[in-house]
Amino acid sequence: MISRLFSNAPVILPCFCGQYEDEESGLFYNRHRYYDRETGQYLSPDPLGLNGGLNPYSYVHNPANWVDPLGLTGCPTNSIKYGELDHLGRPTGVHATLDKGHINMGTHANPDIQPPGFITGKGSNRARGHLLGRQLGGSGDDVRNLVTLQQRPANTPVMSGVEGRIRKALEQGEVVEMSSIPIYKGPSRKPAGITMKAEGSGGFFEYVTVLNPPGI
Repeated sequence: MISRLFSNAPVILPCFCGQYEDEESGLFYNRHRYYDRETGQYLSPDPLGLNGGLNPYSYVHNPANWVDPLGLTGCPTNSIKYGELDHLGRPTGVHATLDKGHINMGTHANPDIQPPGFITGKGSNRARGHLLGRQLGGSGDDVRNLVTLQQRPANTPVMSGVEGRIRKALEQGEVVEMSSIPIYKGPSRKPAGITMKAEGSGGFFEYVTVLNPPGI
């Protein structure tokens, strides 16, 4: 269901994911620019330039399999992309386009996986932390998605709280583009923090760095 801007009454209109009808102009809004369904193009060029695609005025090339919820760049629907491990074997981050179909589709952290810098033992207060949380569809069986985090409070409740707010946006029907990037100091095997950014098709926005205290 697509909602009209400046109106409380939802209507069903033939437009693409993340777009809202602007009643005053008759155009459709993707947060960063306006789209004209009559011409099948945006009115202004992509703010990302050619980084957003070869045609700076077009929507995605195949709307059945791709979306552009923010009017910036096309991406595969329901996509999760894990970065490859770096030369020290450390996870480098994850980028994802999420919808409500991802909720609770992830897996718990595999106890057989030892993220870089992880030490087992009672009282260690260390967690196999998901870069993309389980409740958002993140894998606990992929070494590229697990880092060593302080269990409390970094992993829970701080990081899980951010994930919970993203989940709420998904439950409300938003498509959310997000990234979760570990920050390392030199050759340290444990990240000093995780920078999470999430932007939804309906106005949701989150940008935070979850700190991972030294010495864990």
